[in-house]
Amino acid sequence: MAAADFHRPGGAHPTPSLTLPLQGGGDSRKVVRAVLTTQGQVSGGGRLRFPPPAGGREREGAGHHPEPAMSGFRDPVQEARAKALRRRMTDAEKLLWRHLRAHRFLGLSVRRQAPVGPYIVDFLIPARRLIIEADGGQHADSRHDLRRDAYLVARGYRLLRIWNTDILTNLPGTLDRIAEAARTREPLQ
Repeated sequence: MAAADFHRPGGAHPTPSLTLPLQGGGDSRKVVRAVLTTQGQVSGGGRLRFPPPAGGREREGAGHHPEPAMSGFRDPVQEARAKALRRRMTDAEKLLWRHLRAHRFLGLSVRRQAPVGPYIVDFLIPARRLIIEADGGQHADSRHDLRRDAYLVARGYRLLRIWNTDILTNLPGTLDRIAEAARTREPLQ
């Protein structure tokens, strides 16, 4: 049996409440309060709806650069390709991702297989405009990589290429190298 009532904590305005019996029975009761949005209406579906911040939202890493830190997927084909790349990560990429994900690395947001323009990069730190590429032997002296690098650098990204063997055999050194690149805003050599 549920009865609606109003509680007035500290003499404040009434807060809509609903009293429900707890699971397991007994005389215990649990008070569930309806959450009000800033417009004074009860939110639907359990989601709060607040107005956007004054001046709009700024994307991570955006600001003085001509385009946002992450451009988003250009089309469904690019999105499908990125998902496939995430499923088929190399052992080196998996190991590196374990240390970079979920703000574990210097408290920074790191994205894997992220779209930047027409390309998909291995790892992207948007706040630092830093791209980390974990490369195997197939990338040695690649003309495609040179064109791709020129495109990314022209848009204000810094590129750090790390060989898969370095990740697998010297992970602490690799993470130190990435941390150094993330801490500085200077172009990488």
